[in-house]
Amino acid sequence: MNDASTFADLLEDVALQLSSLDPLVETPEAIATNAASVIAEYQRLNTAASESGQTAVQQVAEWIHAMLASFQDSLPEAILELLQGGQLFGWIELTAFALREPDEPSHLPAIAAELMSEAWPEPPDPALLENLLVNLHVSSQPTSVVVDDATPTQVERNPLAWATDIHPELLEAYLQETPGQIAETARLIHVISQGDSTIEQRRHAARLAHTVKGASGVVGVQAIAAFTHRLEDILDLDIAPHLSKGLGKTLAASADCLETLFEHLQEGKGLPDEYAPLLADMDTWEQRLAETAAELPPLAPMILPDFITQSGNAADDSDAEDLPATEQTRSGTNHLSVPLETVQRLLNLAGELITSTSQIAEQAQLTIAFGKQLQQQDEHIRQMLDELSETIDQQSNHLPQRSAHTTVATITAADNFDQLELEAYNDLQSASSLLTESIADNRELTRNLQQQVRQISEQVYQQQRLQRQLSETILRTRLIPVQSLTARLERTVRETCRRTDKQANISIIGQHLQIDTDILQGLTPPLLHMLRNAVDHGIESPAERQAAGKKPQKALSRYTLSKKATKFT
Repeated sequence: MNDASTFADLLEDVALQLSSLDPLVETPEAIATNAASVIAEYQRLNTAASESGQTAVQQVAEWIHAMLASFQDSLPEAILELLQGGQLFGWIELTAFALREPDEPSHLPAIAAELMSEAWPEPPDPALLENLLVNLHVSSQPTSVVVDDATPTQVERNPLAWATDIHPELLEAYLQETPGQIAETARLIHVISQGDSTIEQRRHAARLAHTVKGASGVVGVQAIAAFTHRLEDILDLDIAPHLSKGLGKTLAASADCLETLFEHLQEGKGLPDEYAPLLADMDTWEQRLAETAAELPPLAPMILPDFITQSGNAADDSDAEDLPATEQTRSGTNHLSVPLETVQRLLNLAGELITSTSQIAEQAQLTIAFGKQLQQQDEHIRQMLDELSETIDQQSNHLPQRSAHTTVATITAADNFDQLELEAYNDLQSASSLLTESIADNRELTRNLQQQVRQISEQVYQQQRLQRQLSETILRTRLIPVQSLTARLERTVRETCRRTDKQANISIIGQHLQIDTDILQGLTPPLLHMLRNAVDHGIESPAERQAAGKKPQKALSRYTLSKKATKFT
């Protein structure tokens, strides 16, 4: 079974057997039977992967098999919970697809997402996941090569640089998903450092730290992986009694450092100065906590009693109420990441469409003016025909009155009137009547044409209105709230205060103001520089302030953001 296609067939068969099991059985016997079937299928997958030389798949299968075996006797319901969620066979199907379609890059991020799902009781080791993804990559080295050999060299060169051989799809997914996870982790750690957190918030922060650690390990960013590993270990311990003894300050500084690490990663910078001292400080605290405190109670199984789930939901609701309105809205809204180049291209196309429609509107106005000129010309011709008809009628009055027995010959003989002249007169009168009727028909056609042109003009105006709305909507996709910068401004103040041993806070008004992305990015460096200078050079030390009769903590001047017309202040 050395062929990748043959092994993919076996993977699909295992996934089919797992997906065919009923996870909703209720009797203890049926639950135990299905749980045993799941473990048996993973044992079969483990054996087949070993025989086919698929070491990476075998390691993942062994990890899951060991986890399932630990639940078999004590909590088989947890196995069926994973089965119902699709975690047990989803990654297997995707691995089969990756083996069959080695040139398709989208399978690798999907496999990583499946194995890093929070539904797993124990997230995978980053090295295990990295080994699987790299070995499935079409341009990767053979499975016999030890993937970790290149990692130390990369770490020694720049711990904040991702691996050079990382797949672009994996890197893109990491850069899109990790910022939000780090921001939420930092927010929770700040809450925890103040001593106002719940056990669930600490568990959630630890899980997020573990997720960031795993994702960073996969892409080779060892500095962030090591840092979040320390945070996770500390959050898993009983830290409440030590927050007021200095641990709270360490956690708050670590939360700020974590966000700074990712910013430096995006900007291609090195490690921040506070990284090494904080890492050593966290190591010291971890040793002290391990000696004096017990670990937190283990995370509850996946199937919980109703009263626990209801309490958890109530706690989640209360936490949601504490969040800002924008955060609640953001969590319930689907977002799509679109490159700025695409948005700019849409704006250009919308502008060209508006210009084209304006030209059509001008042509419609010219057509309406031409129709009015045509109507005036028809009126002039009608007046001339009226004069011609009047002249013909005057000439007809000079002819003798005809009786019932009067003939043309009699008229001609009585008045010496030429018969050919009389016939020509009759033809002229007939032609005048026909011409008058044609002009009347032409007038009606002109009116219809003008009405049609006016309707077209109205539709063009409606189209212009819709196009303006389209242009404004596309333009709004470039707008982001100032609130997205607030956390970074506050973090800059905290970091500067720690560096200078001063105390200050900042208040920002107008955080919900929407600003163009390029403008906000251009404002960020000067704002940060201004805040650093304000703390460094504009505020005295706490001792100096107390000696002068002032409060130790200085409230920085309020920063009010407003927008009038096209100006931002």
